[in-house]
Amino acid sequence: MTGKAHSREKLATLLWGDRFEDQARRSLRQGVFALRKELGADVIIGEADLRVPRDIFAVDALTLTPDRDYPGDLLADFRTGEAEFDDWLTAERSRIRSEAALMYRDHADRLDKTGKPEQVLKAAERQRARAAEQALAL
Repeated sequence: MTGKAHSREKLATLLWGDRFEDQARRSLRQGVFALRKELGADVIIGEADLRVPRDIFAVDALTLTPDRDYPGDLLADFRTGEAEFDDWLTAERSRIRSEAALMYRDHADRLDKTGKPEQVLKAAERQRARAAEQALAL
């Protein structure tokens, strides 16, 4: 999602951690082949280390702006049953929620200095909603 490259070993472990190493690598190889076949060779770049270019997929969580409502959790309600992947996903959701809450708070603080109460209230409401969602996620 970030355009960062990840080793095949890491990806195989995240996605197929319950399989033997050679099975996990084979599953990753087949998955990469299928994605490239269906979506084009440039959807996944690299051989030893793999990455998805940022411009291939739109991810709401990576384009948070203070004037938009929070789009919801990354891959909401998605679970693989793979502990390592699910742990990573939970950590990413928490990180993105925290970033969104800070962004809305900072935006409300900046607006407060402009003397525009209706905009401050809207930003503060977004911040309150994020804080409530974070509390429920714990």
